[in-house]
Amino acid sequence: IGFDKKKFDETERSRVVAKLINSKHHEFIVNEKSLHSDLDIILNNFDEPFADSSALPTYLVSKITSNHVKVALTGDGGDEVFGGYNKYYINYINNIYTNIIPKKLHKLFKNISAHILRTKDDDRGTRFKIRKTLDSIDYDNRFYWNMISLGFKGSELNKILLKSSKETFNYYKNNIGLVKSDSLTDLRNIDKHISLEGDMLVKVDRTSMLSSLECRAPFLNKKLWNFTNTLPEKYLINRTSKKYILKESFKDVFPSNFLEKTKKGFGVPVGDWLRSFLKDELIHFCDKSFIEEQNLFNYSYVQKLVNYHLTGFEDNTFKVWTYYCFQKWYKNHIKINE
Repeated sequence: IGFDKKKFDETERSRVVAKLINSKHHEFIVNEKSLHSDLDIILNNFDEPFADSSALPTYLVSKITSNHVKVALTGDGGDEVFGGYNKYYINYINNIYTNIIPKKLHKLFKNISAHILRTKDDDRGTRFKIRKTLDSIDYDNRFYWNMISLGFKGSELNKILLKSSKETFNYYKNNIGLVKSDSLTDLRNIDKHISLEGDMLVKVDRTSMLSSLECRAPFLNKKLWNFTNTLPEKYLINRTSKKYILKESFKDVFPSNFLEKTKKGFGVPVGDWLRSFLKDELIHFCDKSFIEEQNLFNYSYVQKLVNYHLTGFEDNTFKVWTYYCFQKWYKNHIKINE
């Protein structure tokens, strides 16, 4: 799956891999027209508020794949098993940063940089990444929990919700014991229970089965997971090289430096789409009477958040998309039953 917005596109790399393994390669370029008619079907199929936007292209690739085969292999688990996410590496930066920079100085620096790092459209480039990292910096051992909160961090929920919210991840910390977030093994374990079980696998399972496609994840082998847990962390992240042991095993197969290219993920430019074909529905969800009837959200905060995004004053893609997905679910599963 490729995208007409080139910053999200990895079709060139996929051609390289297809040529190396001699596979029958199929490409499909996604734009807003590709999803216009299927968006409601995809989001409603989850039967819960689900705001991982990569569910949209996952559905499309599943739908296209099901025309050729009925069982497909996925790469799910590769980053969790072998330590492939930037957020693992950045966790160490947080520890170094908070030991050097006083908390008051960080707040001042964050306020100043917010204007410099502000982006106007759904562009997840360098400025976006620096801003997300600075916003997630935490002096109370919550950095990693902030990083995995795609929409609103725990401290931000009280701005949008009328009633004070509890810590989002308390259940996992108290019942499953995921309190520590110091070592790479700790972070991978958090992802195993939260990101994989609650997001990645849910996303692929629901969207592929909606397309009558069976998916298998060969990286999620229990023996493989247990094996990598016994390795020294430098075999997983070696300086700035992530998934080190996996890349070293296959580096002779690929062109030079191919495996060190920055991973784009499977994001889609929903921030742009919220300003175009989804705009009218989003504005409806911001109607004052609608929000006051719900008695869930702070109307003034929602208005500011959405208006900043729609006018291009500030890109709030993840927050607005999360709000939009919740309201889609509410409209279809709560409102109509009242």
